[in-house]
Amino acid sequence: RAVENLRIVTDRTRTGLTAADVALAASGTVTLEALLTRTPMVIYYRLPAATYAMARALRLVRSAHVGLPNILAGRELVPERIQSEATPERLASDVVRWLDDAPRRDAFRATADELHATLARGAADRAAEALIERFGTAP
Repeated sequence: RAVENLRIVTDRTRTGLTAADVALAASGTVTLEALLTRTPMVIYYRLPAATYAMARALRLVRSAHVGLPNILAGRELVPERIQSEATPERLASDVVRWLDDAPRRDAFRATADELHATLARGAADRAAEALIERFGTAP
């Protein structure tokens, strides 16, 4: 499927996310920005294979999800493509699924609104509590 009116925005994250129908985002704080701007997204994350294997072996990766929206939702709210799943074809397919499914985008935005409202109430304290609850205290 050809995507019309594709624009790539750099150095203006919030402007780009606000205008976007869907975002393709590397795992990190930009995924929280996308959530707060109600922008559906596909998250990808790739490390060198040896680094990822070592992180898994050392149990540094303890969460079922890597993306903040999914961690906050407690479920897969947006697709995450990790390591070998983060292929151009798979990412493009995930983006097109968002573009082709208006009810899915609407459901995402409703959940994003709920999460935003939750985070807005004592955001720093609640985020810290959620992370401690999810991952435990620091070693």
